[in-house]
Amino acid sequence: MTHSPRVSHFELFLFGKPEWEFPDGPMTQERLKALGEDLKDRLDAAARAVQVLKEDGWDVELVGYSLSFAHSSLTFPDDAAARTYLQKLGLDPETFEVFELEPEDEEDDEA
Repeated sequence: MTHSPRVSHFELFLFGKPEWEFPDGPMTQERLKALGEDLKDRLDAAARAVQVLKEDGWDVELVGYSLSFAHSSLTFPDDAAARTYLQKLGLDPETFEVFELEPEDEEDDEA
């Protein structure tokens, strides 16, 4: 028996290496200030996401350059349902990566 994928967790990118944040162009005071403002906005949004999702029973951990959110008992049937959930919590669903988990085939479990 084959099951459809289920959304299992979210990731929220925080920030990258300097060469990722400044891909091209000369280094200027204005670019540094603009990045500082952008980083502050991203980290403020991340802090709010941590608060909101933890209050809703999600676990959070740092994974590389992102925060990873997982819930022990909550899954979604697809990407759209997961994004609707995030939006209902007042979070911007476009800032999250949504990952699906392929459940193991039940026939494989019986073998």
